[in-house]
Amino acid sequence: MVKDITKAIRLKNLILLSFIFFSLELLLHFKAPFTQYSNTNLFAYLSVILTAAAGYVINDFFDKESDILNAKENKTKLSRKRILILFYILTLASILTSSLFNNQFFFELVIGTHLILFIYSWKLKNLPIIGNLTIAISAGICPLIIYITHPEIKQFLSTTNSNNTIELVIPFIYACLSFLTTFTREIIKDIEDYKGDKALKAKTIPIIFSKEIAKSLAIILLLAISTLILIIMLNHNNINIKLGTLIVLITLIFIPLIITIRNTVLAKEKKDYTKICNLLKFIFASSNVVLLVHIFS
Repeated sequence: MVKDITKAIRLKNLILLSFIFFSLELLLHFKAPFTQYSNTNLFAYLSVILTAAAGYVINDFFDKESDILNAKENKTKLSRKRILILFYILTLASILTSSLFNNQFFFELVIGTHLILFIYSWKLKNLPIIGNLTIAISAGICPLIIYITHPEIKQFLSTTNSNNTIELVIPFIYACLSFLTTFTREIIKDIEDYKGDKALKAKTIPIIFSKEIAKSLAIILLLAISTLILIIMLNHNNINIKLGTLIVLITLIFIPLIITIRNTVLAKEKKDYTKICNLLKFIFASSNVVLLVHIFS
């Protein structure tokens, strides 16, 4: 049962999210020492993690039938009743934890996100573009939480022209990368799940517009991500990126991105799109490694 719970909450994804928050806190500690860490920040980060877990669980609740049709072997075997109980526990824990952070905007953001993720799993998931965007925006918001836990950043940016401002933009860049990679991966997953989703009369991008158009959109997004990374690489001297960080950036993100674009262009079968999804997971996970190298270089 424990194994099924870890599958339902996507434990690996939650660990990665935890490392992102940890790395961003390290970034501020070493690169922007004017910022002040508070132990109450942990409540905010834990609340986000619990919210994400609840979102994964409720998605499994509504996805039982499609997961069977799409032969998803890595999904939880918990009954719908137990999945729903787990969802209620995680949601309540998330809301209670967010209240301990003592920030009204954050509290309302958490409740709003729960509502959006529920509606996504219930209705929006099988709609073209809006479903993909919902998850992508949710993923993009996560790195931006650092600006809520550190309100002093806003005041600092409005009163100084210091070089530290470059470091303070990194969470925003990370958010853009998170949004774009998640949006791309959601489209690739729709192509991967084409047969099962079509049987359920879902209205995803490949079903409504065609697999070719969905693939073209994914390639455009991958090119946009590659362009963003290329701009960072070409301007590494101006934005205080050391040689070691640049090498890791090229090795773990830029080259895999080029490989992903090539694989997407050549993809034809379900297994091809599964490999692309895994590559995108690797790229996003590697971005955290790049951030850590930058912090300590």
